[in-house]
Amino acid sequence: MIDSGTTYTYMSSEAYKALRSGIEGYCRSHGDCSAKQRASCWEAPNGVSKFPNVEVWFNKVKTIWVPQAYLYRKASGNRWCYAFADDGARANTVLGASWMMHQEVIFDLRTSKVGIVPANCPEFKSRPEHDANLDLTVPTAPPLSAQQQQQLRQSTSQGEASQPQPLADSSDDTSPPVR
Repeated sequence: MIDSGTTYTYMSSEAYKALRSGIEGYCRSHGDCSAKQRASCWEAPNGVSKFPNVEVWFNKVKTIWVPQAYLYRKASGNRWCYAFADDGARANTVLGASWMMHQEVIFDLRTSKVGIVPANCPEFKSRPEHDANLDLTVPTAPPLSAQQQQQLRQSTSQGEASQPQPLADSSDDTSPPVR
């Protein structure tokens, strides 16, 4: 299930253990990902770019969960903690906001489909300056033409979502994703 109202990502105990084991095993064999593990967190003074990507599959559609999303920074320091949790032995996976970060996720409620594409979203370390005189009126777009609607339907049908496949570990020297 994809739930935009859930902050973290929750999964069964088995999937959680496999995911953690895959990430931690990858880091053990790749210079500890330039970080020191502290329980479910990592001290990463140089960021988390050395951590592996995680593949999340929806049938035959692969999405990538980047370390900047499955790990979250505690305050403004160098501590990064897992943004996913063990929800019990019989739990279903709930992909929350931590999985949606750094992706554009489009919910098509009318057709019960979801579109997912990597995105370079802005991150704010501090609140942006506010200009009270700035016109913040949201522009509106004209309705889509029939051809544009058809193109949109075709592109979203290719990203049809279902239950993710189980996670498993795979690694080699080219920084592969953890599955």
